[in-house]
Amino acid sequence: MREHAAAALSAIGPREQLLFDFGWKFTFGNGNDPTKDLDFGYGQSDFSKTGNFDFAKAGFDDSGWRELDLPHDWAVELPFVDDDSGKGDSQLRSHGYKPLGRRYPETSVGWYRRAFELLASDAGRRIWVEFDGVVRDALVFVNGCFLGRNDNSYAPFRFDLTDFVAYGAKNYIALRVDASFGDGWFYEGAGIYRHVWLTKTDPVHLGKWDSTVRSEVSGNSALLNLATVVQNESRQAVNSKVRWKILDPRGVTVATAESPSQSILADESQSFATTTKLADPALWSVEEPNLYSAIVTIETDGKVCDAEHVPFGVRTAVFDAQNGFSLNGKPLKVQVHAITRITLEWVRPFPIMCSGFGWAYCAIWAATPCAPLITCRLPSGWMPATGWA
Repeated sequence: MREHAAAALSAIGPREQLLFDFGWKFTFGNGNDPTKDLDFGYGQSDFSKTGNFDFAKAGFDDSGWRELDLPHDWAVELPFVDDDSGKGDSQLRSHGYKPLGRRYPETSVGWYRRAFELLASDAGRRIWVEFDGVVRDALVFVNGCFLGRNDNSYAPFRFDLTDFVAYGAKNYIALRVDASFGDGWFYEGAGIYRHVWLTKTDPVHLGKWDSTVRSEVSGNSALLNLATVVQNESRQAVNSKVRWKILDPRGVTVATAESPSQSILADESQSFATTTKLADPALWSVEEPNLYSAIVTIETDGKVCDAEHVPFGVRTAVFDAQNGFSLNGKPLKVQVHAITRITLEWVRPFPIMCSGFGWAYCAIWAATPCAPLITCRLPSGWMPATGWA
């Protein structure tokens, strides 16, 4: 699938980003009765001691749970319910007539669980579990320990597993997902409805979503402002520098840049920035959505310790009170549709590719397992773009 390829491209060795969708088990919990909810919350001592959550440990009996692969939406599997009690958006008609909410405790809470192994050679690396989207209130547990929670259906989130996992051994992860409350006035589903990833990095690594490329077009050239953040999660200070390699839409190297070396203290981070120029850049437009790529690499004490792939477009976008919107110096009619809080939540996780404006008509469908799709509405009909500008 396209989103699998995109994720694979973004991770460059020695970083690993592994699809974590397979081998899960699922069962319903209960929003009212703890005896039907794995005894979670039966008393007030659940969080009194670290490591006591048996449903996320070896030996827990999940033989009666359903086996499945992600993405998964349990709401779509539920029967329709003819219930229009309540007012406004609280009526089930706003959510697909599916039995979710405080009135339906038996079908509003779900549990996910799976086992996974880490190599002994992974010791010393940072291990992350990354969720692209879960509806809605997610509690995450690993090896009996509570990691944290996320209470948004549309924002990706992640947790650092490094200090909670065993290396060269089997580990267990569990999620309690409560869809009793929603974020929208439409069908949203329930469960881990997008992909999950297991990411392994060096202790000295690039910050999440911190690598940016901002272009300034002037005549027949473009100045690229390159920036990133390096995090040092090792136990000692390191000297690091960052290299950038720019590839054109054909994959040919057209520019390089390097930032000066900097010292980064243990458990600290440091910003790196530099510039480079492109001659005769292929501009991103609705008709020709040309995308360049930046390969960002950290070098610490002469050793490459992390790298990632950042796609970007080169273009100018101007709003003018007299002439309206212009893309690359040409007037372009913009049809704004459904720019809601939900849409903005999807744009926010992609600050690099979404900086500025680059589409004529944007459609972002939240309750689907694939990556957001941008389409441009032209006089000739619908044309899917091949990426973000």
